[in-house]
Amino acid sequence: MDLSRGAIASGEVALAPTPSLPPAPSGDALWRSAAGGVVLLAFLLRMVNLGGQSLWYDEAFSLLLARQPLGEIPGRTALDTMPPLFYWLLHLWGVGPPVDFYPRFLSVLAGVLSVALVWAVAQRLSDGPVAAAAALYTAVSPYHLYYSQEVRMYALLGLWSLLAVYGFLRGWQRGEGAGWALYGAGTALALYTHALGWLPSASLLFWAVLQARRRSARLQAPLLALLAGLALYLPWMVVLVGQTQQVLASFWYSPPSFLSPLASFYLFFAGTFPGPVLLPLGLGAVLLALALTAAAGFRRRVAWLGLLWVWALLPLLALLAASLLRPLYLERVALGAAFPVYILLGWATLRTHPRWLGWALGGVLLVVGAWGLGHWYGEPAYGKPPQREAAQVLLRQWQPGEPVLHTSDGSLLPFLLYAPELPNRLLLGDPEYFQRTARARSTYEALAVSPLTPEEALAGAQRFFLVVALDHSVEYQRAVAEAFDRAYRRLGEEDVRGIIVRTYQKR
Repeated sequence: MDLSRGAIASGEVALAPTPSLPPAPSGDALWRSAAGGVVLLAFLLRMVNLGGQSLWYDEAFSLLLARQPLGEIPGRTALDTMPPLFYWLLHLWGVGPPVDFYPRFLSVLAGVLSVALVWAVAQRLSDGPVAAAAALYTAVSPYHLYYSQEVRMYALLGLWSLLAVYGFLRGWQRGEGAGWALYGAGTALALYTHALGWLPSASLLFWAVLQARRRSARLQAPLLALLAGLALYLPWMVVLVGQTQQVLASFWYSPPSFLSPLASFYLFFAGTFPGPVLLPLGLGAVLLALALTAAAGFRRRVAWLGLLWVWALLPLLALLAASLLRPLYLERVALGAAFPVYILLGWATLRTHPRWLGWALGGVLLVVGAWGLGHWYGEPAYGKPPQREAAQVLLRQWQPGEPVLHTSDGSLLPFLLYAPELPNRLLLGDPEYFQRTARARSTYEALAVSPLTPEEALAGAQRFFLVVALDHSVEYQRAVAEAFDRAYRRLGEEDVRGIIVRTYQKR
């Protein structure tokens, strides 16, 4: 049955013994070679400047937690908001040196494998040209590349969600038991990587419900596979209850709007990199391309276009609904929903009529992607805080016995990695410490950091350093810096692109 010609019209799909998605085309050697070239391109792009930018707070937290004994990691992550799988894998992979290159390579591998899986998924849904275009958009996406170069779990989360989708397609198209096993296993791995890792898998099941209509027997295999994945997650669900309560009580992100999913479709490709000139052009190209796929799906009744839209949209709508309780709309936690966007963009580029319109859209998208990548690699304003450089500046001035005080854990954690020989101490007083926000629990409980009063931190010292990184609690940090200026004699100051390193002496 060829659904691209409208076989999904009504109950015909549910009643027919043949799959309700087209069988995967074999493809020819040319497009397979093209896909291999795109995967190689993805690897090269993700290796460019991999260790060029400093670790920031989240990455430093990941490394410090992963350095704990393997058996202690679950207990520490239970005090945070994440499951333990990423930290286990990072522990086994190794945490350096160099700490800002080698650990990031784990995310590089996850990102590159995701590009290959995007090709495999798109190949099952469409054909070689569209699959190669979808893989290309994934490879050059500044958004996906960003998380493929970060010591966090999001690239891995995307990989597991793609594995679940690939398994679902194998099971749905051909009834393969191995496919349903991959669907369940991918779901479980995604859940052990992030508590919201089930969203893409649940979206596919929702699509299957729409397809099966009144033929409930068709749903038995995917439902059992999903339940098996959830059963594998049962040991962590007891912990999840407490983590969920913590998030609902203390998560700090800004509330989304009802237009946030539309903005997310653009961010999934370009991220936050394009400036004021390319932003409207890129946004217009992405939304027009997606609108063309939606129109084609309704007009031609192309079932797999509907699957991609459900896969892309439902996770974002779920985040939007959850944000009615507590604002937690973050595109990165729904990274698995970015991949259908890349496939839809590939289809719009090659299947839009007139052809010139599709190619024009593709050209604009590639220009936006190239511009974003260039700025990510080389523009300091788009980069991460230069904690490594600040630590090096301080090391050149530091003498043994001189304390190094931090007003923020945003500088403390990277300094613990870049300059572990320094007596790094976090000052007591951050409002988030007393509010017990999710971030505060990560620092003070999961990593067991004990903040000190100035008197405790400076006991027995005459000369010392103060590091001020205005990454959060800005008013508090400025007040601390002003108080130190009043209480002690400032000997010098260096501004390392926004990170202030001051030298003081007791009067």
